[in-house]
Order: sequence, then C-alpha cells, then structure tokens
Amino acid sequence: MRHIGNMRGFTLIEAIVVIAVLSILAGALVPLAIKNIDDSKISAAKADVKAIAAAVTNLRYHTGKYPHLPDSGDYYTNHLYVIYSSNQFVQPTYGFGDTSGYTSRTDALFNHLIQNKPGATNHYDNWGGPYLASDKLDPWGRSYIVTVIGYAHCLNNYMWPYVWVISAGPDTRLDTSARVGGSNGAGDGQLAGDDIGLLIYQGSTSAPCRPE
Repeated sequence: MRHIGNMRGFTLIEAIVVIAVLSILAGALVPLAIKNIDDSKISAAKADVKAIAAAVTNLRYHTGKYPHLPDSGDYYTNHLYVIYSSNQFVQPTYGFGDTSGYTSRTDALFNHLIQNKPGATNHYDNWGGPYLASDKLDPWGRSYIVTVIGYAHCLNNYMWPYVWVISAGPDTRLDTSARVGGSNGAGDGQLAGDDIGLLIYQGSTSAPCRPE
C-alpha cells in the first residue's frame, strides 16, 4: 500500500490568517450585496410608478377625469387629496410643513383603477379598466400615492397644481410637495429627497385662489 505523507491540521496562526482573509472578503462583499438589493428596490419602484402613471393617464383618457370622488362631479367642490395603493393607506412620513392636504381625504387606488367604484355608489362613465393588474405597497412597505386635488385647486391659500404618482423612497419620507404658496410645503414641480415619482400633470401656479 502506498504510504500517504503526514497530514496535519491548521496551526493557530494559519487559522487566524484564514479567518482574517474571510473577514476582509465579507467586509467587501456585504456592502456590494446591500447596494444591489437597494438598487433592485429602486428599479422596482420606478417600474411600479410608471405602471400606475400609465393607468391614471388611461383613466383620464377614457373618462376625462383624474381619480376623484364624484359626489358632485366638480373637482373644485369635491376634491380628492390622495389615492393610495394597497388595501390600507400605509402613510409615509412627511418632510414638508402641514400635511392635512395629504391625509384628510383619501381613497384606495383599487377603487379607481382596478374596479370602477370611486366612492360607495358612484362610477366613472366610459371607464375602460381594469387599468392595473395588481395593487401593492412600494418596496419599503409604504403606499404609492397619487396626489390629486382637482387640476389646480386652491385650499387654504395654497395652490395644488401638480398631479404626482410617487413613492417616498428608501427613507420612507415624502419630501415632494404637490402644492405651491404659503410658508409650508411650497413645491416647484421637482422631486425632492430620495422620492421616486412621475409628474403627470402640471397646472397653473399663478392663477388666483378659487373659493371652496
């Protein structure tokens, strides 16, 4: 039988060297893996935002209206502040002033884009949906939101001329405002912070305030 030479285990020094090398490799690879995960979430959010924006645009093409609660059929007397994804409004935190305009009047995106039921007993004429296949939270566990207040509704001396489809992004804080004027939350039609979104309508930012 052929003799196999002496075999020995790692010495303590060799084991320490191996552990050190593995630690260095882990330290280099873990941040890269985390970055890849973060990038994939951002890409997914961008794709979702585009799909929702297309759905909202198609709704308006068919019905002549952005999402609203048509109790009176008048954007200016029955404005809708936010429609939100998922069956429960998981709000982001807000990085701008007073938030009453975002939180006091809401409805589920599902009711406008997946079923024709904006409000308890109403419907859109010429609705051609469903416009989305599914309805979900963003990759960071917050609702996608569509900010709709008429086309350029004035509320408490603020103009609301922007219709955004938006995710609050990785920090889960919404920094982009749909309104202009006053001392809080003035928006300029630009994404702010790490928000991920599309601006699908911009009205006048200089028109005088209309009464409620």
